[in-house]
Amino acid sequence: MTQQPLGNGYQIHTLRGNHEENLLQAYADYEPKLFQKFVERINKSANLLDENGNLKEKYLHFIQKLPYYIELDRFWLVHAGFNTKIDDIFSDTVSMVESRKFEYDSIKLKDKKVIHGHEVFYFKDIENALKENSNIIPLDNGCVYNKPHKVYDYEQVENLCCLNLDTYELIFQKNIEEV
Repeated sequence: MTQQPLGNGYQIHTLRGNHEENLLQAYADYEPKLFQKFVERINKSANLLDENGNLKEKYLHFIQKLPYYIELDRFWLVHAGFNTKIDDIFSDTVSMVESRKFEYDSIKLKDKKVIHGHEVFYFKDIENALKENSNIIPLDNGCVYNKPHKVYDYEQVENLCCLNLDTYELIFQKNIEEV
């Protein structure tokens, strides 16, 4: 379920991130009314709920099956990063969905590049990581930030990023939602 075939032979790899993890945790921990408020008002995602305010089964099952990482021939795909300071880097799922900085360890990562999101990077920094053949490639350009922001220069963000792993072509789609 993690690889969805698209037209022209493309595949999309879906991963579990901090928002999916938080949703599952809230679903497990919150009383039903509080969970409904969490989804509807705080996350503005009422479409995830059924008529009784419960998480729709199709979404629950989809999110529960999302992997924390995907290993490919030359790459690791992960939402945030890996804790390379521990022996079993795949046991620390919190780091995989929450970390902002991590060190590359060529032995533990089998000399494969790590592609991640979670932390916003400016377009030039993403391009530089590719040009410099970095072992860690960020792909989050803050697509949700399409208006002035207290931290990010929104004119250097607000793009959805995609990296063609076969050609190394970097594709950006500007956020087209109205401000």
